[in-house]
Amino acid sequence: MLDDGKIDRLTPSAAELAFLWWFIQGSIMDADVRNGMLRAWGLCERHTLTWLRVEAAWRHAYLHGPAVFYLDLMEHAERTFVRWGRVSVRWLARRLCTEGVCHLCAMTSAPPSTADRLDPRLLCGQDAGPLRAFMRETEPDWRPFVCGVCAGSSGLARCRRHLCDDLARAGAATLPRQREAVETMAARLARYDASFQWELRGSDRREDRAALICAAGWSAGWRDLLAFYDVEIRQGVPS
Repeated sequence: MLDDGKIDRLTPSAAELAFLWWFIQGSIMDADVRNGMLRAWGLCERHTLTWLRVEAAWRHAYLHGPAVFYLDLMEHAERTFVRWGRVSVRWLARRLCTEGVCHLCAMTSAPPSTADRLDPRLLCGQDAGPLRAFMRETEPDWRPFVCGVCAGSSGLARCRRHLCDDLARAGAATLPRQREAVETMAARLARYDASFQWELRGSDRREDRAALICAAGWSAGWRDLLAFYDVEIRQGVPS
């Protein structure tokens, strides 16, 4: 039996594993689900990490599903900057700062008996190794996009939520840099997504793969991603 009370906060629970198994098999492609997730700017911070973690573990870091979704999301962000950035900072902030209900938070409220019924084969979704390896391999290219506020550093990059704070304080002064970052992420994600086509296999670059981590951090925030990755750093795992 999986004891949810003894695992750390970032480890997927039994209910989350059970739901995510069906989520990645098809419900992510449901139009209502995808549109709701796009309106909410993805998932909450913890479940953004959870989705990437279980996909990497179950699919051996073949992250096509998240790549497709986050490309949609970053292209949505590009359009938002283009359309509303020309109108006013206030309108742009309203669109960027809209918060919807996290789909996984809403769908993973399960009875206690879920853990007893969980297929043991799904437990490998708790394996942190594949996602950490992916992050380690791509770190030189996602690290410059880490939100300075999330990281507690002097970095000028901002996640969506902290960009909203900057817009409220500084107005349009921060927009060119942040818009350029969004455009860069979208372009790189497009190449990563295309590389899953058979005829384009192997065409992606490290920076393109890193864009998936960048987009996840930009949409939901970087704190949980960094906390998850920092375990590896503190344990002295070689790069």
